[in-house]
Amino acid sequence: MRLPFFLLLGLGFIGCGTSNDDPLPDPDAGFPDSGPSDSSVADLGPTDTGVVETCDLLVHVPTLAVGATHTATLGGNFVDGQILGTPEGWRAAFVNPRTIEIKAPYVAGPAAGPLVISFPCGDRIEQREVPLAARALAFTPLSRWTPGDTGPLAREYFSMWVDPIAPDRLWLYGGFHYVPRQFTTGHDVWSLNLVNETWTAHDEGPQRGLPGAGLARLPDGRAYRYGGLNFNAIPNERDTPFVIHRIETSTAGLRFTEATVQGPSYGDYHPSFFHHPRTNKLYAVCGLNDQVGAHCDVSAYDPAAETFTPVTVTGPAPIGRNGHFWAYDERTDRLIIFAGEGYPGTNNCRNCQQDTWALELSTTPFRWVQLTVEGAPVGRRNGAYVLDPLHHRLFVWGGTPDGRSSAPGLWALDLTPGQEAWHEVPTTGDARVRTSGAAVYDGARKRLLFGFGNNPTPVTDLWALGLE
Repeated sequence: MRLPFFLLLGLGFIGCGTSNDDPLPDPDAGFPDSGPSDSSVADLGPTDTGVVETCDLLVHVPTLAVGATHTATLGGNFVDGQILGTPEGWRAAFVNPRTIEIKAPYVAGPAAGPLVISFPCGDRIEQREVPLAARALAFTPLSRWTPGDTGPLAREYFSMWVDPIAPDRLWLYGGFHYVPRQFTTGHDVWSLNLVNETWTAHDEGPQRGLPGAGLARLPDGRAYRYGGLNFNAIPNERDTPFVIHRIETSTAGLRFTEATVQGPSYGDYHPSFFHHPRTNKLYAVCGLNDQVGAHCDVSAYDPAAETFTPVTVTGPAPIGRNGHFWAYDERTDRLIIFAGEGYPGTNNCRNCQQDTWALELSTTPFRWVQLTVEGAPVGRRNGAYVLDPLHHRLFVWGGTPDGRSSAPGLWALDLTPGQEAWHEVPTTGDARVRTSGAAVYDGARKRLLFGFGNNPTPVTDLWALGLE
């Protein structure tokens, strides 16, 4: 339950002149206790009718989700407010004279102290206290289904996305199925109605739509799929063939068109692949292929010219990897990369990385920068990851550090440049941690969706994580 707090500051009469000989009431006396309430109201101040000036300030601060940023609009006739004190772990600042931006820590519960705001009233300075609190994020299950009947089979290394044109619909395509055995290439297409939570099966996609491909979504509803792993699915073809499909959506299903591209003869397994609005190109970054092995090269696909070309990048680059966690952050025009299976290596994760990098796309040429971020989660590969555009952070869930187990906990990387920080996120709900799952942002409902994968047996489910 959201627990709103209302703060009415100084609405009443502040002594700015003479009145009578009676002493003024204690300005911090407040109202008598009237029992439990979901809101907190500060004192109205003295009510001496001889006082000639009034000041008031009204601010609504709900209980915030951990790590969330809230913009509070201040009402009343106050001027020149200032923040005198902020509870430990919390951040607060005026972004304009009538608006305070408040960021909650990754600790659930009431704040250790109040937010203290001061403002002038006549010839004196008034200050009031705003109680703050944060709550854990809650995992809640979506409706269950019968795999292969009323919904899709369990899978890994698949594509899942919410249709930007029809935001009440989630699409699911392909990946590796676990039946009749693990690493069975699937080409099935499903859509999920996010309102009534029912699945619909559609015609299958192309045989050259491979597991482990990168998926880039465009604002107009189109998507492009690049690369993937040919695990005995296409006869007489290399392990990582070069293949790009354009995907168009309709109520009837997905329409795949294989692009005729001037490019290399090989593609990538588990690349970062995203649309860049400023250049209107799609960029492939890092991955694994059967030509050069693991790498962190950068290539650009131009859908208009049907070209796929290498991109010059400055700065020391990350070591080659695949199975990494990533997001393109349009707000800062950066690709963020964390962890993944690095090469060379000899253990079951083949040298799992624990580093965090940014590819800065606002510079010419693009530039790699390693981010110095303390408190990173354990290195891992093949987990679920998703950008939270509401609160500007990258979520990381699951993945394996050793090829045998799944890393516990939900983690968030705050993405404000110069303030990047890793945090373990308090959660409720019994969502089973896993490897090889996936996650998407459901903007219409301000939540994230996580699902599928394995730990150690296949998992067939979807979980919602509310962000507000």
